[in-house]
Amino acid sequence: KVQGLAARMGVEPAGVKIQDLGYRWGSCGKGNRLYFNWKTILLPRAIVEYVVVHELTHLHEPHHTPQFWKKVERVMPDYERRKDWLAKNGIEVEGAVKSLIWAKPKVSHLVFDFSACAFEPIILRTRNCAALPLVL
Repeated sequence: KVQGLAARMGVEPAGVKIQDLGYRWGSCGKGNRLYFNWKTILLPRAIVEYVVVHELTHLHEPHHTPQFWKKVERVMPDYERRKDWLAKNGIEVEGAVKSLIWAKPKVSHLVFDFSACAFEPIILRTRNCAALPLVL
């Protein structure tokens, strides 16, 4: 996602790193490096695209100025819908991750089935094949 969107936006991040960013979904760091929270993989594809575009825009505009949001909108005209979804539902993803870590189930695989714009639930399958839906 990052490479394709970066080319479309005319920017080149110096690198991309996945790590635990606490409460942040992404960050644009020194030297044009982008960082994404590992929990981003639990978000619907359309929301991940918003997070990536948001961080790539910081390579042009470091602050959330009106110009920053205009650049985001040029690339993603429906960004406000995605931003609102993340603001309303992102905490649910956080809560689901904390519940899973607390319960410590043995997860054997994840099933992701998102269409480009539909926000579908994620199903976690445990070793004994019990389904744990994450409703986003």
